[in-house]
Amino acid sequence: MATMNRTPGDLELGPNPQGRIGKAIEIPVLENFGLDSQVGPTFLGLWNVAAYVTGGIFTFIWLSVMALQVNWNPVAFAKYFFVLQIDPPASFYGLSFPPLNQGGWWLISTFFLTISIFCWYMHLYTRARTLGIKPYLAYGFTGAIILYLVIYIIRPMWMADWSEAPSHGLKALLDWTNNVSVRY
Repeated sequence: MATMNRTPGDLELGPNPQGRIGKAIEIPVLENFGLDSQVGPTFLGLWNVAAYVTGGIFTFIWLSVMALQVNWNPVAFAKYFFVLQIDPPASFYGLSFPPLNQGGWWLISTFFLTISIFCWYMHLYTRARTLGIKPYLAYGFTGAIILYLVIYIIRPMWMADWSEAPSHGLKALLDWTNNVSVRY
């Protein structure tokens, strides 16, 4: 593990500490795991809050629809969590907006997930620029965003059918990946 030397005095706030919430605290036990013992201060900007809110809405819709599939039974929800999913609209709907229980929830949740991803990108980029460092993390995240957009938005629109996109679910995403690799 890493050995870190603590210096006495005030904790390091880094450049441009304005806009940060809370005071820095020190948790020495984190050093045992090779982590920095300083936690905070936290920065919650507009893009960060927007990413958390829209990501929370996506998660709420995702978990609520999956809980509805097992009639709100917590035991069945825990048992079948890895196989529950929100399916995209059936192929006969094309690119139109279907009823909620027939793919509408998938469209709504995908919208909020997409907004959350773009807000998180903006948070990464603006924080790097504010702190005076190169936004290489944001550049790397761009690759993941492009992959997401191709899989969930561009490919289904290109094929004029939302059913070509993967479902929101753990096993469903793996099944979709396997099926696409076998099909093409």
